[in-house]
Amino acid sequence: MRKIVLLIILLVLIIINVACDKKKNNKSVKEGKGDLIIEYTSSPQELANTTYYIRIYDNKKVRYGMEGEKKDKRKTLNDKEYQDIINLAFSKKVLSLEGKDISNSMVLDGYYEYITIYDNQKEIRIGGSNPSNKYFNKLVGLLNNVKD
Repeated sequence: MRKIVLLIILLVLIIINVACDKKKNNKSVKEGKGDLIIEYTSSPQELANTTYYIRIYDNKKVRYGMEGEKKDKRKTLNDKEYQDIINLAFSKKVLSLEGKDISNSMVLDGYYEYITIYDNQKEIRIGGSNPSNKYFNKLVGLLNNVKD
């Protein structure tokens, strides 16, 4: 009986620890007043520590800039821009790319590009080196169009 009680206490502590870690991780991706739903990152292969990002939140806010810079740029999307991005990002054509390497092996240098979609606390990350998938590239084009 004592072992069962100790096992239950241990399981509860593990669950609490995992929940706290998820909150910490979510804090890093949740900025502003909305929840982050899409993040695009791009970094040159030869300068992997120079990362450009675009973050789109569920309140139609956008933040973009270079990692490590003190200030990022901000914008609010109109309804059409927001819906176009959301519709493509959450389409089966894009979500089905999860776990697939969509790198273009014919290009030796260029960019690592990734899109991370946050769907019901699940992270779906797609991309690679010079991705050559037409749906991925279309979504990247929509995301890049949100800049001022």
